[in-house]
Amino acid sequence: MSAENVTVLALFAVVIVVVVILVRRGKRLAAQSTPVTLVPAQAQVAAERTNTLAILALVFGMLGGYLAIIFGHLALSQIKRSGEQGRGLAITGLILGYFWVAVTVVIVIIAIAQGARG
Repeated sequence: MSAENVTVLALFAVVIVVVVILVRRGKRLAAQSTPVTLVPAQAQVAAERTNTLAILALVFGMLGGYLAIIFGHLALSQIKRSGEQGRGLAITGLILGYFWVAVTVVIVIIAIAQGARG
């Protein structure tokens, strides 16, 4: 046998020994560890998704649409039930929607006051 073959066999033996040691250690650690509770895949996906109505609430809130209020309230209700992400987006959409309502009320009041004067 050549020196190269001996080196390759020695290296192969070392790799096998290391794998056996790691497997045994892994089995001992698995026996000592606490059991893992699995969460259903649908619950994980729902928790990682952002609610579509929350995104729409934010978009309509930035555009000045009153639909932001409707979408925001619907999104908060869905988020509470499903555990999806997007609560902050829904609240921001609601704030912007109510802001636009307030701006509209102020503009109407100013227009009425201007119309009464002149």
